[in-house]
Amino acid sequence: MNATHMTTEETQRNIARQLNDIISQSERIISSRADIESLESFSKYSAELKAFLRDHSTNEMVVERLDSIPLIDMKSYYRTSMFAILGGWIGVGVYLRKQMIIARAMNDVRAAQAGYSSIQFLLKNEWQ
Repeated sequence: MNATHMTTEETQRNIARQLNDIISQSERIISSRADIESLESFSKYSAELKAFLRDHSTNEMVVERLDSIPLIDMKSYYRTSMFAILGGWIGVGVYLRKQMIIARAMNDVRAAQAGYSSIQFLLKNEWQ
């Protein structure tokens, strides 16, 4: 995501491609009920893209939308779901914990998808 030597047009194409990519990733995750590894990968890409967009956008509405996109913090999901193990058998607890982690992350992926779609719309209108 290094844009130090890109023209404005190249940066815009790069941003448009990355927005399309993350929106597509979120659609795949939502439709396939993704595993934890896919969610962690999405989380990392989302954080990198948010930082890149923040560094390269002067549009206040884009920055506001970036602030509304949740940080998908898998580590915090692991910590808060630990109580599922304490409530029952270990095997059932581990399964429930995994399902809780995925459910929480999926909610945040949906919110991120909405935020990135909104940013994509704003930037398309700005660049026309």
